[in-house]
Amino acid sequence: MAICAVAGEGISRADAPMDASYDAAVRMIHKALVSAKATAISQSNDAAPVITALRSAHDPDLAPMFEKISQSTVAENQIYAMVALAILNKENAAAGGSVGKRVDLEMLLKSRETDLVGAAIASLIDAQALSTDELQTIIDKGTEPAHRVMAAAELQRLKKLANLAPIRDFLKDKSNVVRYYAATVMLSSNDPADVAAALSTLKELSDPHDLREAPVQALMLVRMEKEKITAGIPWAAQIVGDGDFDLGLRFTAISTLLSLHAPEGPKLFSDLVKNQHGLADQVKLGLIALAHPGEIPPATIAPLLQSQSRLAKAVAAIAQKAANHEDTTADLVNLIKVGDPIMIDWSLSYSDQLDEGGQIALRTVLANQARIVDSERDNDYEHAAVAVQRLLENDGAAGRKAVVALLQSNNRSVVEAALAGVYRSTARNQAELVLPIWNGLTKTTASETSANYAALILAREGRQEPLTWLPGMIAGGAVQGPGFRALSTWYYAKLTGHSADFLKAILAD
Repeated sequence: MAICAVAGEGISRADAPMDASYDAAVRMIHKALVSAKATAISQSNDAAPVITALRSAHDPDLAPMFEKISQSTVAENQIYAMVALAILNKENAAAGGSVGKRVDLEMLLKSRETDLVGAAIASLIDAQALSTDELQTIIDKGTEPAHRVMAAAELQRLKKLANLAPIRDFLKDKSNVVRYYAATVMLSSNDPADVAAALSTLKELSDPHDLREAPVQALMLVRMEKEKITAGIPWAAQIVGDGDFDLGLRFTAISTLLSLHAPEGPKLFSDLVKNQHGLADQVKLGLIALAHPGEIPPATIAPLLQSQSRLAKAVAAIAQKAANHEDTTADLVNLIKVGDPIMIDWSLSYSDQLDEGGQIALRTVLANQARIVDSERDNDYEHAAVAVQRLLENDGAAGRKAVVALLQSNNRSVVEAALAGVYRSTARNQAELVLPIWNGLTKTTASETSANYAALILAREGRQEPLTWLPGMIAGGAVQGPGFRALSTWYYAKLTGHSADFLKAILAD
């Protein structure tokens, strides 16, 4: 008889093929939850990798674990659990499941841990787990200006911000970050006086040219670009035209101007081209031109063709073709294949603005750039995984077909990154992608990490095939860290019909 002993209590598992490795993994998870009672998860080597991995499963059946964490004496853990439960409930409801408890705004807004509360609100906004009523409650009842203005900014993005009066007062807040957010929100006002006050505030804040504020300034410019806040054009133009600002910030500002079709954009871009001689900066200017082909005349790009950088010249040539309304997809694919990190970084975000065919072409070549043998190219692996995730979530049947081809690649790095992307994605019917390659993955230790991802994907959809592989993951080793062990133990329990026993064991006092 196999026994899973936790906290002095023996739980009979006579009807399941449990062994000492399973019992040890359950104890590991139990230890993580015990640690979370009085120690911040982020500060616990026992809790952090285990609980973070289990949270990544997005499994509503794990809600009791987060309910347990919510009883911690540590405020950080209480907030962590509340956010996890809110996101789980939102995802479960979207999938047609029952709706659990909503966000406990009263607890959140009463907390004295203002930084943690701010991070929680940001996470909930990012996951779109707050309703418009809840966002309005934060504005009306929040005690921290930063939290209130974050909620206002999200309501503004949703075009649901009905009352600007509470935000108007924040233009004079003691926190510059709050003032930046408030000013950007006020730019959407229909009242010219509000817009003028917002622009005046932004100018006052940025005139000192404080490099420490460049990140928040860039964030506001990106918001203006994404949300089409054309009232912010004068401020963006001020930044581009002032050489005392950080050059990277000026590049962000010119991108904002071109995206908003500002009439002064092409002239300011031309000035930047004429005055920048650094090779990396010339590459970046070429990429900006390529991203806004309808705004930049071909002649404006011509000086970049004289660059001493082969990459800058190549990018400029493609940008000129784009400005002449020619298809540049094949040229971009060939340039990405060279593997320059600047191109790979840029191409992932650039692919979002292309049509489906362009998206699939760029994302596929990015996925094929995956590397797992060179620690200096870790970003290539990450970009590959994200590219695959987007292929599945955004590119329909054609994107799915592209992922099938990537999973059959002879390059094990590409296969592993592709499986990581599949695992992260919210796409349905992932098992049909993985099953054709499953047997091959399990026949060699060279593809062990890929097999681990594949096993989790199959187990998540209730498939029985990984039952013979999961025990090895549960046992642990050089490849199977605590996170993989925790996930594999949970899925093994579910597949063998013992999820209730598993939860009882890990939640035991």
